Amino acid sequence: MFLPPNNQKSNFQTVPQGNHVAICYRLLDLGTQKNETFGSMQRRIILGFEMVELKDDDGRPMVISSNYNFSSNESATLRLHLEAWRGKKFTDSDFGDGGFDIKTIVGVPCILSVTHKPKKTGDGVWAEISSIAGLPKSMEVPAIENEKQIVVLDKADFDPAAFETVPEYYKEKMKVSPEWAELISRPSSEHGGAVMAGHSAARNEADAIPF
Repeated sequence: MFLPPNNQKSNFQTVPQGNHVAICYRLLDLGTQKNETFGSMQRRIILGFEMVELKDDDGRPMVISSNYNFSSNESATLRLHLEAWRGKKFTDSDFGDGGFDIKTIVGVPCILSVTHKPKKTGDGVWAEISSIAGLPKSMEVPAIENEKQIVVLDKADFDPAAFETVPEYYKEKMKVSPEWAELISRPSSEHGGAVMAGHSAARNEADAIPF
């Protein structure tokens, strides 16, 4: 048998509770996944953030991720978080052809509110993003350190090279989705399009809306 030593520990560190400056560096489309609690099928996405002021033991930015239903419903957590982050509610015209492109949030800084919850199994806690807010206008943040990572399971947006950089756990989740099956069944088309809907929306500098 080939077993790891019993004193081997994960180097993953839990982001502390509180409000923290962060930058979105990762957007992963998991495709449609089964909700084990309700038995329904829902398209899911992962948003990953690097913490600007918090470092791990290796001197790298600490990171945190959140798993969302990919929904523009008014009560959906994703929509509520994005609206609070951009400081402006979406309208019906923001969705559909020519509307909001969620890929534009990658690289954008924000304020994360992080809370801790007990793990369902074992000891310890896990960190959860409870809310997201925009930065004060006068606040500046350093350049992002992590490589930006965007993987979308639509033919117009799929980047095979980016997919190869995704952790194996997420790759396996993507590969059981119907979007993945559709993706590998036909030749790829030109890069373009959007994740949530339509083409990329230009940043409104007059209103200081980050995306």
